[in-house]
This record gives sequence, C-alpha cells and structure tokens, in this order.
Amino acid sequence: FLPKTGTPDNEKPVLVFWKRKLVEDAVPVDSAVLPNKCNQKPYTATLPRNCNDTYVLSLVSYHLLPPETDKTSIWCQPSASDKPCPSRIVRYEISDGLKKSDGTYYTEAELGTELKSYAGDPTDNKKPNSAYDPAFTLSDPLKNVTDKIKIGAATKTVLVNYIPDFKLDDSSTNNLAKLTIQANAMRRNDATACCPTGPNVCDPNEKPNSPPYCPKSSVQLRGLSGLGN
Repeated sequence: FLPKTGTPDNEKPVLVFWKRKLVEDAVPVDSAVLPNKCNQKPYTATLPRNCNDTYVLSLVSYHLLPPETDKTSIWCQPSASDKPCPSRIVRYEISDGLKKSDGTYYTEAELGTELKSYAGDPTDNKKPNSAYDPAFTLSDPLKNVTDKIKIGAATKTVLVNYIPDFKLDDSSTNNLAKLTIQANAMRRNDATACCPTGPNVCDPNEKPNSPPYCPKSSVQLRGLSGLGN
C-alpha cells in the first residue's frame, strides 16, 4: 500500500507510522464562514486570527532508495563509471483531507490557496483527493490504507543523500522502532569514497574512510498508541 521505489528487495519502507498532523488556521470560528477566509500567520490588527487549528490523520514512511542508475542524475554527483551512485533517504506523507461537519470534504475553492492540498476529490466530495483511503480505520490499521490508483502519484521528499546504510533493528516491534543510520561524508566530494561497514563495503584494494567520515548513529522511536499490535 506504499509507493514502490525499486527492486523487490528495496521497495519496502524502513519505517512507517501514523500520526496526527496539525493543520493551523483551518476551522473558522464562525460556522457560516469558509476556510478560504481564514487569516494565516503572521496575524495583524487588520487581519487577526479568526480560525482554529485542527488535525488530520497522516501516514508517514521512510525509504532508503536503491542507488541511481543514471550517472548524470543530480543524486549521483560526483560520479564514476566504475562506482555505484549513492543511496538516499526519502520521506512520503499521505494525509486525509479537511472535512465539513456533515463528513464531506471541502473543495479547493472553499479551502483557498493555503489549504487546497487538503481538498476532496473534485468528482466525489465524500472522498479525499490524495492517495489516502477514506475506508481506513485505526481499529484495523493494516487494511484500506491507501488508494491503489492514486498512490503512484504520491510525492516524496528527499531528506539526505550519501547514505550507505539505513535499517531497522531485528528487535523492533510495532510500537518500538530501533533505527541505525550511517553516512559517507566523503562521498559528496569523491566518487571512490567508501565506508568499511554496511551493505556497500569497501573493496579490499581500496583504503576505507576513517570513522569520522563514516558517522553512524542509532535512535529509538516509540509509538504513543497501542493500535496495530
């Protein structure tokens, strides 16, 4: 139910979780006013705050993309004919839309420029316009997560490049994720730079980077909900 990003061994995300996403200045205090009339920050004396904040449910996933095959790609610089391109971490976030009190979604025109990304499907105001599946429920978090047709157009954000290793520890559970990430600081200047550990290990004939240029860090993330166990 998430975008495929490479070969079968690489298309699975490393970390996936649900979160409540804050949407500021989206709910008019006056029910007769549409969100497109909400004043956004910074507020002024002539344009004071006139709307409340709200939340939408968002699915977030982090992937380690396989190395580029196009040596001319911006993500493969500097490049070398006999060396692979670096890997990078990308982030997807798919959010539900903003709903009216009757459960239908607002249109882009009703939301305005600042909030239009939360509009509903222009052909059916009972459905969101993103890859988010309106049939999803937190009581069954592994079903009806995304729209199979719209998921292909999901937008990804590149977080960092030159990452030889990004993995989830085997001891991780649904509510406790233990992640390890390793970078290759020299790769951005030298296409032959490598790190002594990780999936892209150095060739025995090469001199690996010293540890300061191959920093590795681990972190633990704990979910706040018991759903999904």
